[in-house]
Amino acid sequence: MTRSVIIPADASPAQLNMIIGALYLSLGRCMSHIARTESSQESEQFKQGLVVALKSGEIDMAIFDDAATYDFVVAMVEGLTSGIEARGDAVVN
Repeated sequence: MTRSVIIPADASPAQLNMIIGALYLSLGRCMSHIARTESSQESEQFKQGLVVALKSGEIDMAIFDDAATYDFVVAMVEGLTSGIEARGDAVVN
């Protein structure tokens, strides 16, 4: 498991925005994959596990300067969806 974040000192704000966007989309893709291969409930459990890890400190959020940034990250993760709706036992896209 990755334990720290290493950001290149010469990274531009535009590059950081691209990285953040790519990571957010990657989390969404993980949730979609879990929903397709397991279930939408498993996908939601994955997200809830991330939220719990963020809030409990299991994922170290000490890199953030203030509570507003922490709250923003937690809200972004809480807003993730798999993009897949479940109908009965079948998962449709």
